[in-house]
This record gives sequence, C-alpha cells and structure tokens, in this order.
Amino acid sequence: MNAQQYLRDLVGIDSTRGNESAVADYLEPLLVQLGFSIETCPANAARRNILASRGVNPTLCCYGHMDTVPVYSGWHTDPFTLTARGDKLHGLGACDMKGGISALLAAVEQLPANLPLKLLFCYDEEYDSDGAWLVAQERADWFRGVTHLLSVEAGTVATATGPTITLGRRGRARYEATIAGFSAHGGTNERGVSAISLASQLTARLESSPMPTHPQLGTGSQFVARIISENSGLSVPDRCDLEVERHFVAPETAASVLARYQATCNQLLKETPLTPEQRAQVSISIRLKARTNPYMESYVTSPRDPFVQLAQRLMQKQLESVVVAYGRSVADENIMANTLGLPTIVIGPRGGNEHSPNEWTSASNLTRYTNLYRCLLTEWAQATTRASL
Repeated sequence: MNAQQYLRDLVGIDSTRGNESAVADYLEPLLVQLGFSIETCPANAARRNILASRGVNPTLCCYGHMDTVPVYSGWHTDPFTLTARGDKLHGLGACDMKGGISALLAAVEQLPANLPLKLLFCYDEEYDSDGAWLVAQERADWFRGVTHLLSVEAGTVATATGPTITLGRRGRARYEATIAGFSAHGGTNERGVSAISLASQLTARLESSPMPTHPQLGTGSQFVARIISENSGLSVPDRCDLEVERHFVAPETAASVLARYQATCNQLLKETPLTPEQRAQVSISIRLKARTNPYMESYVTSPRDPFVQLAQRLMQKQLESVVVAYGRSVADENIMANTLGLPTIVIGPRGGNEHSPNEWTSASNLTRYTNLYRCLLTEWAQATTRASL
C-alpha cells in the first residue's frame, strides 16, 4: 500500500491514551508480513510496545509512537476519518505522528526483505512516555548493535516552512515550592507574613532571572504553572503552594536548576525583614515534583555525525532544501538519546494543527518522505555493510 492508504487505516483507529493496543494489533501482522520478528514489551495486557527486527546486525532503529492526544473541540470533520481538502489530509494523529509512521511503512514495503532494520513503536508518548521509559530501562539489550535512531515524528516540522531535520531537544522538569508564612489577624496584618505575598515575590524573582542560552538549543524558558493559597477567615494566609515548569538547555540539568531555585529561595528569605518570632516560622522549600518516570534531560546530536550528513545530503537532493532545527520541548527522543546513548535525529512529513482540532498532514509530502526514507534506509544499510567488511 502507499502511505496515504496506511494513514487512512491508522487514523481510523482510536489510539488515544489507553487505546494504543488497537494500533499494535494493526501493526504486528503487517510487520510479520514484511519479514520482521516481533517482540513486545508490555506494561499490562492492554498496552504494549512493539520491537521489530529483521536482517543481520541492524544498526539503525526507526521510531514512532502509537498514541494521540484526545479529540479536542472544534473539529470540522470526523477526526477518525481521513479527509482530504486539497493537499491537506485531516485526521487525529495525521501529523503527530501517524503520517510519519505511514510513510515509513510504505518505504519499508519497498525495501528488500533482508535489509537490516529495527523498528520501535511505543505507547504513551503524549503523556508521561511510559512506553519509551519501559523499553529503555528493561530492554536495553534489544538495542545491542544499534548505532543510530531515526524518529519519524513531525516535531518542529509542523511549524517550519520546509523540510527539517531536528538534531536535539531541550530538557524539562517541574518544581514545587511550599511557602510558609506567619498568620496574624487581618486587623493587625502587619504582625503577620503573608505566604501569598512571599510567593508573589518568589515568582517575580524566578521570572526575571536570566535564562541560560545554548548555541543550538536556544534560550531556556519557564512559567508558573500552579499557585494555590487561601484563607477563609480574617487571618493572613500562612501557606502557599506553587509549581514551576522549566524547559532547560545544556549544561543545565534538572538537579542544577533545582540548586539554582533553592539559592533564589534562600536569598529571598535572607532579604525579607522578619522578627525573630516570624523567622522561626517563615520558610520556603522547593523540590522536584515527584513523578513515576525521570525527568528528561536535553540532548544534541552532532551535525558531523555520518548518519546526519547522509540524511542531509538526501534531503537536499530529494526535497531540494533542509533546515537544521532543535525542539523547544521534550519527546521520547530525549530518552533514546540520553538513556540509550543513541545519536538521534527527527525527520517527518510536514503538517499542522498538532494537539489542536483539524490536524493535518500533506499528501504530497507523504509521497516525498516515503521516497526519502526508502533511500536513507537503503544507503545507510549499504554504508554500514561496506564498513563491516
């Protein structure tokens, strides 16, 4: 089948969170027909990753995620029916990332059945990346011999004007702070220390602090994502909780950002005039917000990597141009690049409205990227085979 036919099938499958097994049910028999041996890495009976391998000593793994975001309001067409409007093919996941998977499947179908290759399809990328973390932590052995990972995610392509190769992503973490004030009657509020006021000052300091800049990843960013405090009586509020979302760039890490935030909190307390009685009660503590999976660190793949250079040469030849880009947020690629140590690149068909109603991908781009993937996979297999002789 061609990529558009694959996309029609995939869009017709509801693979919102928890339903990814329906796509796995579709992919597994297809991959067996294409000569792959299949392994699964399940979290439970309903959710599983697909690990597919064929040929002798494959060095390249192609990656795609099977889940989509929910159906948000505002769709003009049935989100589970691929609908063509000119060159735009509308459907949930058409851009992120069933379009890339469809072009990859169509390309693999055209390759020799013995061409060495590994394919990885994961669940839960749009949420906590449970699938990718499970594979990286429990099946690192499956990647033995793999030297590079190609993600067919649209990524930054969705907002670019031309063909894009993404060579890195920023990291991210969420931090939670607890601000303890000093309660006092509202009629004599000068005796107290408002936790809300302290939280406001902390927010202002965090938001005005300079963000480190990386030559490829750009400048980090942050925002206050949650702030809660109240007092229903006539008392100065003595507690406030806030959360800060941070996207950071190398050499920063989740731990180094935490240390910087702690220093800011300590400095604020030091500069706040407090009586001895108040100082005994007033405090600010900040920590990484607990979550099941680790937070993702940033990564950058070298533009001098031989696989990157091959991909750029083929994109320039077949797509007539190529823009090197770096993702402003995280994805499963952060896990593959950091936890597995694989040079990782992202190349996917152009589209738009990802995470929004009326998501689309380009019909003409599906064809062009099918050809690109076919040539890239072929030439890389040939190059690595020659190198091993």
